[in-house]
Amino acid sequence: MIKRKFFKPRWIDKDKILYAGGIIITDNVRGEDGIWTIMEYDNNTLVHTDIGGRYEYNDGDVFATIVRELREELYNCAEVSYKTLKGLPSRSKVYISGKKKNPIYLSIIVSAQDIGLKDVLSKINIKSAREEIIRHNPEISPFRYKTIDLKFISFKDIKNKKCIMSRRLGEIIIESFLLENIRSA
Repeated sequence: MIKRKFFKPRWIDKDKILYAGGIIITDNVRGEDGIWTIMEYDNNTLVHTDIGGRYEYNDGDVFATIVRELREELYNCAEVSYKTLKGLPSRSKVYISGKKKNPIYLSIIVSAQDIGLKDVLSKINIKSAREEIIRHNPEISPFRYKTIDLKFISFKDIKNKKCIMSRRLGEIIIESFLLENIRSA
């Protein structure tokens, strides 16, 4: 019997082998700077995390993964152009490493205005969109729909530890220019 090695879909970006990608959208809401996050359960605790997920072969590259994940995790309530996302400056890109210190995750940090989502995200009702999708797909377990809500968290609230974040979101903040924004909030 031939043993086959499990093969994870991956996308090679120069010297980086990426398995997933995500996006962090910065914004100013009611006079406060911060980021948009989705709420998901992690070990029975509702946490803030970035919008993102695993690369799939059909994506073609990790930028398409991020576009697809944004649309999926916001239940088709918002989307961003692939061309816009791919054209962002390198300052917007943060690579997160895995256990072997190799970059495996690309996070793009961008303002809502730069991707045409200014004043769009605050009007989205994720809970309602999720309920609608669950209602139209009764054969699928509601637990498959992981995004519970879309929330804006200010840099001040992050600084004062008023929110529970996923490990990945914390790593992205530490590795990016967002840390300085939080410190000065």
